[in-house]
Amino acid sequence: MKIIDTTTIGKYSECPKYNEKITIIGHYKYTENPYEVKFRYALCPIKDKDKLPINEEYDSYCCNDVNCKVLHNFKKYIDINKNGYSS
Repeated sequence: MKIIDTTTIGKYSECPKYNEKITIIGHYKYTENPYEVKFRYALCPIKDKDKLPINEEYDSYCCNDVNCKVLHNFKKYIDINKNGYSS
């Protein structure tokens, strides 16, 4: 039996480069506390097209901005009970 030790949180945002509405997916890993997760990385449907399901809407866009503010706009730690997230 595989234990799930990660979760994702989607965040609706606006791409600062293209002014498009996008959903950034934040990836979190559970800590030793079963109700706490730690931010690992985020994926953008424009920048990370090759790592996400195909979305033809963004095919013509290209972005390599690793310092994009929306990719780093996630809480470092989240208490999933306190903040209302479910696991």
